[in-house]
Amino acid sequence: MEAEHHAIWEKDGTLVDITPPINGKQRILFLPDPTQTYDFASQKRRINIKRNSGVFSSVDGWIAAADRLQQAIEDNSTGNQVTLQRSYLSALGRDIQNSLAAVFVDLARATRPNDPCFCTSGKKFKKCCGPLVQLYP
Repeated sequence: MEAEHHAIWEKDGTLVDITPPINGKQRILFLPDPTQTYDFASQKRRINIKRNSGVFSSVDGWIAAADRLQQAIEDNSTGNQVTLQRSYLSALGRDIQNSLAAVFVDLARATRPNDPCFCTSGKKFKKCCGPLVQLYP
């Protein structure tokens, strides 16, 4: 689960989300937190809040890697300008890929061959992502 801070404008008693939508999201659940305000002076974004549902412990590694990347971007940005060494950014990206691979393996281990594939293709796991992962007992 991931919570992202959104910019909200109140107009005639109605809350309007002015944060640009990403990834085609149609619906968003809002949980207002009046104690949180946007830092207009430094234009720093808040790190998304992520929580593991507890199914796979490998998700904790992915969350930590994603948070390190977000924090590095915020620590090295002013407004829309980010200054990071390419090698450092690449290392952070590799950490995310490796931790996501561990989640992928956990998902594959928990999926039976005739189950629907977890990638939501609609195919059976054995005909979709199953051949991409070799699991050893």
